[in-house]
Amino acid sequence: MGDHNSLETLRSVSLLVEALYRDIAQRYSVSAAEQCQDIAVMRRRSTREGIGFYTKTLPRLGKALDKALHSEVPLKFVGFARRRQTAIPKFLWWLLERVLSTETGYVRIDADITALKDARQFLAFAYKLNIPYDQETEQSVIESFIRTEQELQAITSCDSFAVDPIATKAPLYCASFLLGSMLGILYPSMVLVALQLARKLERSQTSLESTLSSNMEDTPLRSTSLWEPTTLSTSSIGSRASKSSTELPRR
Repeated sequence: MGDHNSLETLRSVSLLVEALYRDIAQRYSVSAAEQCQDIAVMRRRSTREGIGFYTKTLPRLGKALDKALHSEVPLKFVGFARRRQTAIPKFLWWLLERVLSTETGYVRIDADITALKDARQFLAFAYKLNIPYDQETEQSVIESFIRTEQELQAITSCDSFAVDPIATKAPLYCASFLLGSMLGILYPSMVLVALQLARKLERSQTSLESTLSSNMEDTPLRSTSLWEPTTLSTSSIGSRASKSSTELPRR
């Protein structure tokens, strides 16, 4: 099999997907005319979109189906024509109607489990297909990893957040880590950077606290400071009251 963008690869994957489609369609006695329509759609879309139709577009429809199953929401599909007077796509409708309500798009109470397995198998068939990339793409990815490794070394070699690489790179990597955690995509480099930054922040905070405590010991704050409200004893209150009464002018 050729690289990701070759016609040979596209032709090979198309033949595999079409063979799987025909095998599933025969189980449900789908008419030859209906099969020809779906296969024509796959060939037309793959000619226009390339192999991405099998590795991205079809799996995207499969993920929408999974979301409808787990989140109790109607099927929301993009990139496929809707079948007339229904809430499901025209492509593969004969299989999806066994799982979803054609009126609402929600999962049917009496959903066909076998049809669901066949639909998920077909839509995700080429999702993680191991297809080699061309040399230019591979070199670009390798250079990207090298740049990331160099940036990580620059960050982990710093001892303080006051150093310029930390000050400039920390917000970027923190944002990447947060975005990756929300999307469910965490690479080892993200986790490593997050741990390094957390440790450096902890050391900086400890150093700051020790500096503040030493300053407070050298120059104690007065009792009238804003941080320590004044405390008066009962005797002092009485003495101040008597003193103020003697100082009142006589009439």
